[in-house]
Amino acid sequence: MGRTGRTVDKVTDGDTFKIKRNIRGSRFVRIAGVDTPERGEGGSRLHVLL
Repeated sequence: MGRTGRTVDKVTDGDTFKIKRNIRGSRFVRIAGVDTPERGEGGSRLHVLL
């Protein structure tokens, strides 16, 4: 099974973003408990694989 992914810039703890999958629609991912800068401090870069 192939994986799809998305790279998101300026991620902060508590962010929710949408990842579009090729076959089965979309998934929403919420970032929680990740050591990232606080909102307004620039954020981090994150790559998510599903």
